[in-house]
Amino acid sequence: MRVKADCGLRLLARAVAALAVVVLIAGTRLAAGATTIGPVTVVAHFGSDAQVLIVLCALGVAAVAWVGTRTDSHLMAGVAAAAAAGAGVGALAELRRCVEHWHASASRAAAASGYGQFGAQNRYGHGVELVVAGGVIAIAAAVVLALAAARRTPPADPS
Repeated sequence: MRVKADCGLRLLARAVAALAVVVLIAGTRLAAGATTIGPVTVVAHFGSDAQVLIVLCALGVAAVAWVGTRTDSHLMAGVAAAAAAGAGVGALAELRRCVEHWHASASRAAAASGYGQFGAQNRYGHGVELVVAGGVIAIAAAVVLALAAARRTPPADPS
């Protein structure tokens, strides 16, 4: 069994991608935050559609990291790096959509309760923090995949 020169970067890319997957999936399982309107505090969770999209982004990071670290093609490794970055950005975009919906719903609920449009106090929970961290880690995995692709040694000439 021969050891490739870029084996360390490949292992690092796999580890960072695995960390991104775990953090993204764990973030969807925790509370997104809490909203306080007057004396009432309600815990906010991610909707099922958001959970599915964020988990799909995590699985996308896992799949492209698997492909990107096992191929000898520079092009395929570069595409895998771009796809991993896209999945990380996709998770962050879905989180942003969820937070915007949460703030708008809280403002409408506060106005309907007589506290005014700005009567709701939203606090982010560990779920939001973990999804942000997971998206950033997925982008870091893409950078490591790109570095591994750039340092990849070309396959030996069979002739």
